[in-house]
Amino acid sequence: MSDRKNMNQTMCLFDVGHTFSFTYGFCGFQSPNRPLKQLEKKEELLTKSRLFAESESKKFHEFISTEVIILSNEQTSLFEMNQCLTASQRHKSVRSEIVSARKIIDAHLNSNTTKYEWTDEWVSDLKQYSEVRLSQNCISVETLLCFWNVWKENIVNIFEFLELDETTQDVKDYSNYEEFCFNYFGLRRQEFTSAARSYWSSELLSVGIQVLENLEVLYNYSTWKPLSLFCQTKLLIHMFEIAEFLLELEYLDRRYNAVKTLQKFLDISTQQFCLKVFPLDLKKSSTESMVSLRETELSRNLLKRVISSRISMKNELSYGEIGKVASWILGTGKLTAELYEKIAERFAGNPLWQAFIDNRIGSIGSGFPQGSVPINESQKHVSLVLRLNGALKDTFNVYREQKDYISPGYFIYLVDQLLILVTSVQGYCFTTKSSFVEWLIFHEWKSYPNPGLVANCLFALGATLDFIAHTAQDLLYMHQVTVQWIRNSNINMKEYYPLLVLRLVIMICLICVNVKQAKYFDMLFRLLGRGDITSQLPRGFCDVLQRRRGKQNRFTINENVLAEALRKADDPPVIVKFQRNSSQMSCADAIFVDMTVNRSKEDLLQVLFERNINSSSVELPSNSNASSNLVSGVNQGLKSQNDEVIEGNPQNNYEHFWDFLDALDDDCSATSNFLPNAPRVKVKVETNIRLITSALATFHKNPAEGEDVNL
Repeated sequence: MSDRKNMNQTMCLFDVGHTFSFTYGFCGFQSPNRPLKQLEKKEELLTKSRLFAESESKKFHEFISTEVIILSNEQTSLFEMNQCLTASQRHKSVRSEIVSARKIIDAHLNSNTTKYEWTDEWVSDLKQYSEVRLSQNCISVETLLCFWNVWKENIVNIFEFLELDETTQDVKDYSNYEEFCFNYFGLRRQEFTSAARSYWSSELLSVGIQVLENLEVLYNYSTWKPLSLFCQTKLLIHMFEIAEFLLELEYLDRRYNAVKTLQKFLDISTQQFCLKVFPLDLKKSSTESMVSLRETELSRNLLKRVISSRISMKNELSYGEIGKVASWILGTGKLTAELYEKIAERFAGNPLWQAFIDNRIGSIGSGFPQGSVPINESQKHVSLVLRLNGALKDTFNVYREQKDYISPGYFIYLVDQLLILVTSVQGYCFTTKSSFVEWLIFHEWKSYPNPGLVANCLFALGATLDFIAHTAQDLLYMHQVTVQWIRNSNINMKEYYPLLVLRLVIMICLICVNVKQAKYFDMLFRLLGRGDITSQLPRGFCDVLQRRRGKQNRFTINENVLAEALRKADDPPVIVKFQRNSSQMSCADAIFVDMTVNRSKEDLLQVLFERNINSSSVELPSNSNASSNLVSGVNQGLKSQNDEVIEGNPQNNYEHFWDFLDALDDDCSATSNFLPNAPRVKVKVETNIRLITSALATFHKNPAEGEDVNL
């Protein structure tokens, strides 16, 4: 009996302290304006609760102690706050979970921007990440978002509880929230429903806007510092996420000023996001961190919302608006048929661009076996090339002084993607990493059919190649016209013009290497003879090409020369194989990607970003000779490694071993039982490879008697 009495006393005192705390402290528990006597009275009640609980069970004592710490006005560290939050979740105490999460949020909001830590990786598990960071009393954008989500989800649960009919069975699932609301307002459900709905609507909106304002401050700091493009873009995505959530939440009180404020944050995030994902220098958005960010569901949803918003405009779409939407389509991946149809309807005023969108509608849902290209799929690819070419040609030929003409940045982005689409018809193509990353995003990291089985297809698309080459040449030769176009688009001339010149020259170089026709080599030769053009190019890039220009009567460049030049321009070369029966193209300094084998997105990312230089060739060991190739590959690798160890160059050993693993990876169908996932093996053995190759080389040089060196 005494135990029950003691328990009741504890709970009674605690509830008094709890109600007192909420009445005077929750909305502003750090407020300096509350009477000192009230603070002292609350602390006295909480202390008594903890003392009474000492005679109870260990579990109950822990529960009371946690609640007292949370409700107390004593300063606690972030680590301690998080420990209390975890304990609250373990004890299923809604009130303490809400208060502790709110305390952690306020700790973030009251911290200086310089106290925030920054990471260039997308954090998918916010909870785990935040526990680690708060254990060291560190804060970041990710930790703020984590506890905003915890607090927000509890408030949404309160709304859901308030919407339930008291007679339904579902009410039992929300019993903790009923108790919480009763303690909070000191009223029964019949009396507090309206007050609770109004209060929590206001509270959720208030805290949400404070978090958005904090993200805006952090974003401004990230651009002023400046931090990486990834950090800047990440903040915009989370700003969009929160603003959209609050605008669409049915429980919120939609006052005009609040909606206007939320719309402001939505506009900031969507407008700035497009500038970050489609920067003037495309290389910046094709880094591994930016690619991981762009592939998130949040990023895709943001871009889709931007597209939907743009096509919802009442006026006829200008060339500027059409160019943006077309670029966003290519930079997003496959959209829904419904959205494509809406876009096609809004493009009705421009038949050539509408035809391009119609092609995309016809491509949705098409399937084909890996490595095969049915004629109908080939024809769709050719149709895509021709329609995009027609739309771009029409756009380029219209009067550029018209209001809201397409910007050079978006125009060049579309021409760049047209180039990789047309050169891929030969079954392989030589391109840049930044261009290929955009291609992969558009095709959702899957092999895409090209018209390799259509006779003389590259010849038939010669007009498209001519359009790309002559467009690039015209923009380089017509300096004043190009400069005015840049200025009319409100783009920083000094910053962008050298980037534009480099991209245009690279386009012509890529045509030369992929097609190998004299007219394109002659065009490049003439361009490199003009000082007004070469002066805008990176010195290293230009020097590589100029050396080639000065040594031969007939100017040509091959894959190795262009690969070296592209390295100097910080946009690594990539050789992509699309067809098993494609012609040979080799380059020791290029990244090789075989799209005829089944590769996951993770595998492609490893190839593109974890190894900068690979020995590359599209001719690989055939399946029928897999076993002999495996042995000969080991023999050759060991022989080369032995020679190089003698010469004292272990770095070369390392690269030869990667070549061997590449061969296994690219012929994975025959060696699947031996090495089912070569890319992951590469990562795991990287730290030990030098030791392994040296040991193998020594073993090969002096094998033990009777031992087989071909292990």
